[in-house]
Amino acid sequence: MNSSMHLATTMRMQRFALMATMAVLAGTDALVGAARAADAPWLTDFAAAREQAAKDNKEILVNFTGSDWCGWCVTLEREVFSQAEFQDFAKSNLVLVKCDFPKNWQQIPEVVRNQNVALRRQYGLTSFPTIVLLDSKARPYAKTGYLKGGAPAYLKHLAELRTSIRDKRDAAWNKAKIASGVAKAQALADGLATIDDDLVTRNYLTMVAEIQALDPQDTTGIAKKNYAAKAKLVNLREAIKDTDRAAAFKLVDTYIADNKLNGVAAQEIQMLKLERFNTSSAADCDPVIKLMDEIIALDPASALAGGATNVKNQATSQKKKLEQDAAAKAGAK
Repeated sequence: MNSSMHLATTMRMQRFALMATMAVLAGTDALVGAARAADAPWLTDFAAAREQAAKDNKEILVNFTGSDWCGWCVTLEREVFSQAEFQDFAKSNLVLVKCDFPKNWQQIPEVVRNQNVALRRQYGLTSFPTIVLLDSKARPYAKTGYLKGGAPAYLKHLAELRTSIRDKRDAAWNKAKIASGVAKAQALADGLATIDDDLVTRNYLTMVAEIQALDPQDTTGIAKKNYAAKAKLVNLREAIKDTDRAAAFKLVDTYIADNKLNGVAAQEIQMLKLERFNTSSAADCDPVIKLMDEIIALDPASALAGGATNVKNQATSQKKKLEQDAAAKAGAK
């Protein structure tokens, strides 16, 4: 074999060896990826997650994310959730649920979309990413979000939430199991006191009612927190977002009438109507001005009346500007 033939043969063998090595590496990466997926699968069916958590006695971690638009969501996934240390912990301790709200909302199956919207309301989602932690009985006890420091710092953070909230809550509720009357009410109330008020309002009204029934004199003070009234207001706010303007206004007026509100209390609820206006639209300026006049009239001396006056002045200025812009545009033609 001459030198040129030998060189060509050697190069072919090297190429073959390189391709074989790359194939092995690719296969290894695929196996690792499969192993990680098996370690910590992200479920999208919350009902299935609840069943699994109850069966395996694991907590549930719900990740509310905007997977294709939320930068901090992507960072949290990259720095924490995709890391082997987190996945190893999740395999033994967590049932993971992903509630995604991508730009292309229609890519999510309708049943999952409806579920995600309901969960967003249930846990009071206000920003992305939001992480909700629930015990094995699907009772929420904490909300959190992005945290610097990667998987080690995040796992430490989750442990601190379990210790400072869930463990204290459960200790109080364990006392309630062997107590009765006012003592039981106090133990239940002590457990609820560890949890964020918004989570209590949205998820623990049955227990609140039980405490009040056990303690009609309200020695626990829980009746003073008006959880039932807060829940009604939460439901009103959510309903206003999901209906047209006329229906939203009817809901507000009905709420004010049913609860016999007046003065500042009525002003606060009437202000919710402002969310359904677009003051950049000339058509909305006059209705906003009218609404603000109605709010001011309820209690002209209140701080809310001052705020309504500011909104009215802004709407008036905006109306004038839009009219001038329209006149200038018409003149240009």
